[in-house]
Amino acid sequence: MFDGPLIPELDAAERRARLRLARGPRIGPVTFREALQHFGSARAACASLAAASEAAIAREEAALGRAGGRFLVMGDAGYPAALAALPDAPPVLSAIGDLSLLGRRALAIVGAREASLAGRRFAAELAASLGNAGFVVASGLARGIDAAAHEAALPTGTVAVLRRKMPACTRQSPRAACCWRRRRWARRPSPAPSRAATVSSAAWPPVSS
Repeated sequence: MFDGPLIPELDAAERRARLRLARGPRIGPVTFREALQHFGSARAACASLAAASEAAIAREEAALGRAGGRFLVMGDAGYPAALAALPDAPPVLSAIGDLSLLGRRALAIVGAREASLAGRRFAAELAASLGNAGFVVASGLARGIDAAAHEAALPTGTVAVLRRKMPACTRQSPRAACCWRRRRWARRPSPAPSRAATVSSAAWPPVSS
């Protein structure tokens, strides 16, 4: 059973190879782990398997950097330890915002997109209470319950976790709540101070708003 990062500290060449391997065709989280176990390292795996080109990785990294974000590769010190313990954890995260939040205790609040006013109010009250108790509130950046939880937890810390490309509004400052309004992403000013981060296992750049 896989129970943590494969290598405590990655050297630059191995880290780069993990990026190339993770972005390769037909390489998912499970295949990525199997390749590391079979070949012993991502560098060796890239020499034998189809992997993304260095140019492709450089383009994606530059686009993410222009948005103020960076990659978190499995094995990096900043990669969430609890996530790394899962057998199908994504090998690479695109991350923007206050990444110190990823190392704190977190609880998830998720719910219906077509939520009632009472439901959204309850989600906001719960998120605010959890934040004041020292928890980071995680959710999926959808409209409805997710949006209410994110907004209420902005002063204490909230993390949006996506398994798809980030909406284009995340190119803006993390000191803004990305909420769904009329089926489009809108940037809403958030109370100051605010603490937020967005992580996605999908390739950069984000989808259009």
